Amino acid sequence: YIYPSFIDMFGEYGQPEVKRPPFRNPVLSREQIQSNTKGPYNANEAIKSQYNSSENFTLDKKLASKWRAQGFGAVASIRRDGIARGTAALVALGEDTENNLVINSKVADHYSFDKGTSTQDYPISAMGTIALLRQTFYDAKWYGAQTDRPFSDLSLDAMLANGNLPKIIEADGWLTALRADKIADEFGFEFIIKGGGDEYQRIMEVKDMKAPMIIPIDFPKAYDVSDPAITKKITLADLKHWELAPTNPASLEKNSIPFAITSFPPENLPDFLKNLRKSVAYGLSKTAALSSLTTVPAKWLGVDQD
Repeated sequence: YIYPSFIDMFGEYGQPEVKRPPFRNPVLSREQIQSNTKGPYNANEAIKSQYNSSENFTLDKKLASKWRAQGFGAVASIRRDGIARGTAALVALGEDTENNLVINSKVADHYSFDKGTSTQDYPISAMGTIALLRQTFYDAKWYGAQTDRPFSDLSLDAMLANGNLPKIIEADGWLTALRADKIADEFGFEFIIKGGGDEYQRIMEVKDMKAPMIIPIDFPKAYDVSDPAITKKITLADLKHWELAPTNPASLEKNSIPFAITSFPPENLPDFLKNLRKSVAYGLSKTAALSSLTTVPAKWLGVDQD
């Protein structure tokens, strides 16, 4: 059989490594209120909407060959740093110059609930993260409505300039996905939600969101139950997730929830095709499996006619 190459909507290929700052005890260290980012950018370091992945993309021949071995030909590359992460670039997984590998310099605008490398104290909780994300969208709306802007904010400028791009937000599970969808509803747009692979646990609530999903297929490894002392620490919820996680793609298809499949997280890449076949064995149709890696991501990224 000959198949079209896969497109991954959520990858970090070719982007600089995100180096987290060392843990800083807020009790023993001095509080950081202001941003340390130099230049006329947002007041919070976690807002990095000015980041452009295509400007920072670098070819990695060794890693590209690993992607191709799993059937991928292109990836929407993003640097996973901050609550507003900037734009993803669609790049080919070939061995050419960066000029020829960048297919489209801006295909999506990315967000998350993780402050990333920011060293500012705020936000320090899920509530604060949600508040900052909502406030940033309100700030951008107000900022864009000003005829004569009283100050310059390149982060808000970038959000406004990228307003027509698909918005992708990373969620670590079904609960965070529901929170993301409520924020999107509040501001009148639609998030494409990168889920956590546990959507089957609240499938009706996920269906009611009517939001497109990007789902990982990094299924849990089997637990070692040879030691009774360790076995007692394994919860029933963990065991059920190990059993049912491979049914997640099929559950989404059965409930007519639109989805694309990603190889994320990076350590899952060598097992991608194995897990994809496992998803099919657990009920995912071959047609949905193929479209979730080809026509669906191409359409959502706006490159289906390229």
